[in-house]
Amino acid sequence: MQILSWADHRTLIACHCLLAAVFMVVLLILRRSHPELRGIGSMALGFSFAIPATALLSVRGVVYSTFSLVATNTFAFLCYIFFYRGILHFCQSQFPAPREERSVVGRFWGRNGFVPVLWLSSLLSTAAIFYFSQVHPLVVPRIVAVSMTVTLARVLMAVTLFRYAHGRLHMIFFGSSLLGFAMLSSSFAATIILKGSPRDFILSDSTQSFVLLAGFVFICIDGIFYVTMIGSAIARTIEQRAQLDFLTETLNRGGIEKALAMEIARTRRSRRPFSLLMIDLDHFKPINDLYGHAAGDEALRTAAQAIGSVLRLYDKLGRFGGDEFLVLLPETTGATAMQVSERIRQALRTRSMGTQERRYPSHAPGAANAMPPYLTLSIGITHCAYEEDAIDILARADSALYVAKNDGRDCARLTLPANTRGAYIESSTESLS
Repeated sequence: MQILSWADHRTLIACHCLLAAVFMVVLLILRRSHPELRGIGSMALGFSFAIPATALLSVRGVVYSTFSLVATNTFAFLCYIFFYRGILHFCQSQFPAPREERSVVGRFWGRNGFVPVLWLSSLLSTAAIFYFSQVHPLVVPRIVAVSMTVTLARVLMAVTLFRYAHGRLHMIFFGSSLLGFAMLSSSFAATIILKGSPRDFILSDSTQSFVLLAGFVFICIDGIFYVTMIGSAIARTIEQRAQLDFLTETLNRGGIEKALAMEIARTRRSRRPFSLLMIDLDHFKPINDLYGHAAGDEALRTAAQAIGSVLRLYDKLGRFGGDEFLVLLPETTGATAMQVSERIRQALRTRSMGTQERRYPSHAPGAANAMPPYLTLSIGITHCAYEEDAIDILARADSALYVAKNDGRDCARLTLPANTRGAYIESSTESLS
């Protein structure tokens, strides 16, 4: 420990405060630019409490001792409470909940985590500090009380990260480092019990120098990993937004093609079926030509909402072209996909029935007989064979869509792979041109 004899404690404390202030400002900027990310405000608040907690160490002996002790450790406890709260809320908003949190009790406990436990531990430790400062002055019990709460907070932070890591190496490494710091804080308490406490935090002492250096490293690692986690979440958000069609709020062409590639790969591994629907909004060009692009945009949004209302949570919907949509139905055979297509057509008919005359008035120039009384869809369906590529599947769905249009629109047609019997199956005998 002699290597730490060079350390000036006031310099270390100043570095603590400066580093905490830097991370606080960075986190506040990230919170302002990305308000949808939960937990960042609590993390920033944790660093803001770390500044006075550390600064008060340097005025020991100048400020009234009991006030300095209680205030310093209260700020430190608040720092750890908000660090834990920030990690918990961030992980809950970004990653799937562990299985045990899906029950009613689990959902309640999952939202709150162990924050109440930390508050209770902090209150008890603060009471112990006050008692062993004013009533029965003893240093060792005060240090043990503080170390227990700090150790508990670090362990809870680490456990939360491990629970939500799901193989993410940076979260596993961060959790491991927190466990290491938890061991350091508990070891410090044990050392104080065996060796005795330092008389002054500012005087040079190898144990105190090590504790202050460890605290500085903790703040540094804590801040870096917070920024890393938030940066990863921002990158995921940007990637997700890049795959969205902002008009219909569905996947765009790039997003749905990526989903199709993943579904093909899954089908090859599992040998489980999936079906694909290629959907075309009928009479889209007349809507644009006669009533303007705003009416066309509204028709696309209505169609997307109708399609999405029928799909399951794990089905995928994307806008494939101007008025074309692509739907992926995992674990679905062609026959079931035909039933889904019929529900989609009925959902759009229900949504648009009675609104067409208001949105597209018949007295508009050239409107006579141009529009049916509701929006309709032509749907091409295909079933995926296990060893097919995306090009073959899309070509077959497009062929089925071409048949649906030739059959008068407002219908669905199924084209099966070449080695499957029954090339075309009709879902409805009704068709509108």
